[in-house]
Amino acid sequence: MEEVKVVDSPYQTKGYFCYLGILILIPLLTIKKENRDEFIKFHLSQGLGLLIFSVLSSILRTVGGGIGTLAGLLSLFGFILLIIGLINVSKKKLAKLPLLGDLFAKIEM
Repeated sequence: MEEVKVVDSPYQTKGYFCYLGILILIPLLTIKKENRDEFIKFHLSQGLGLLIFSVLSSILRTVGGGIGTLAGLLSLFGFILLIIGLINVSKKKLAKLPLLGDLFAKIEM
């Protein structure tokens, strides 16, 4: 089991926006890259990965048929990941999202 890091950050409030779809632009555009601390960088990468995952599952859902049903389940999974991400921000944790967090962590912010 991976150790979960807890950090104090002045950007906790903006960390919530990282998981709320297009609102990720708020911390992305308002915090200069050189001023981003470990906390906001981590949640930006997890949130951006989740946004990409959600967009792809929405595209699959519009295709319809059997793929549409699978995409509906993927969308539900994305919503669960969103809730987990928001909980991690509220607890000031740097915990990767289940199953996809390692992949999302590779995104440089």
